[in-house]
Amino acid sequence: AIVGVVTNGLFAARPADLLLLGTADGVKTLKA
Repeated sequence: AIVGVVTNGLFAARPADLLLLGTADGVKTLKA
């Protein structure tokens, strides 16, 4: 399940493109 949100603070200069995914192994990031 996705426990994070698409960031827009760290990438304020461009469209948000980072997802945080909660997995059994922990939190993983996916870049669009």
